[in-house]
Amino acid sequence: MVARQGGVGVTGGYGERALSAVKWSVSGNLAEQAIRAAFAIVLARLLSPREFGLIAMVTVLTQFVTSIADLGFEEALVQRPNLTETHRSSVFWVMLVVG
Repeated sequence: MVARQGGVGVTGGYGERALSAVKWSVSGNLAEQAIRAAFAIVLARLLSPREFGLIAMVTVLTQFVTSIADLGFEEALVQRPNLTETHRSSVFWVMLVVG
């Protein structure tokens, strides 16, 4: 069933679209994990145990910084009713420093 809504084709109901989105999201996550595992195996074969351990420690640190980098500043800017230049500037510099 293909319906026209606002000039844009919409296929199926919301449930079908949500299920499709979940399938694509899970597939993408699985593919990402498979690529990371393959990359780790290749690195384990190419590097010495000491170098591989160093890379593992740096990866843990990088993942930690990445996880706290998204502190919700962008969302706060969008939702704030009275936005000033100070707010925008503060978020810009924090995000620049955090990465």
